[in-house]
Amino acid sequence: MGALNFRSRLAPYIIGLIEQKRALGYKYTAQVKILQKFDMLCAERFSEDSTVTKAMLDVWAVKGPEEAPGTLRHRVTVIAHLAQHIASLGLYAYIYPTNELPKEPKYNPYIFSGDELTRFFRQVDCCHFSSEVPNRHLIMPTLFRILYCCGLRPGEVLRLEVGDVDLKKGVLLVRASKNDNDRYVPMSHELTEVCRRYAAEVHFNGVTHKYFFPAPNGGMISSMNIYTNFHRFLRKAGISY
Repeated sequence: MGALNFRSRLAPYIIGLIEQKRALGYKYTAQVKILQKFDMLCAERFSEDSTVTKAMLDVWAVKGPEEAPGTLRHRVTVIAHLAQHIASLGLYAYIYPTNELPKEPKYNPYIFSGDELTRFFRQVDCCHFSSEVPNRHLIMPTLFRILYCCGLRPGEVLRLEVGDVDLKKGVLLVRASKNDNDRYVPMSHELTEVCRRYAAEVHFNGVTHKYFFPAPNGGMISSMNIYTNFHRFLRKAGISY
């Protein structure tokens, strides 16, 4: 990470923060993108300032019209960490009081009943062959069982590569998930068997795919595709979305 990636007078401190976080084992990838945007703001509107000031945060901490409270909190928190890093060097920096930021609205999850789950997976398993998406009838039953049994996010399942699925040990390697961390997720014996049968039909000898659940073009299936199928299975199962 070179200083040329940053143009403001805060560049040395930004680089120092990134190096410190990565030395501690953090990937610190998404945060770097936030720091780059903050650096652009500082270079364009606060070119004479060499530390984090309240005036900067008065601009930076304004919630965008379509921005979720959690997104705002995350990008302001990254700059608060930058200010804390500068302060740890014995210099003045304005540390934004992140506890004053708006909270995320409370999320009330919908709990499926046992009967609803049975009806839902019955429809998933009825997914038929389509020449346009030849592996759909194989992908959907396995993909939705991983979502349900392992608690993964849709994007995490879709990003699984063939090498991330250990069919011998029954373990998934989920890369760059929340906060850019990797984690291992164990599967039950039954789910591992489902994945083995699926892999035997989709990833057989001579067929190479990057993703465990490949799109027809070999790339990654889109999240919209999964949501569309999810809604369709719910509708056919008689479950209101």
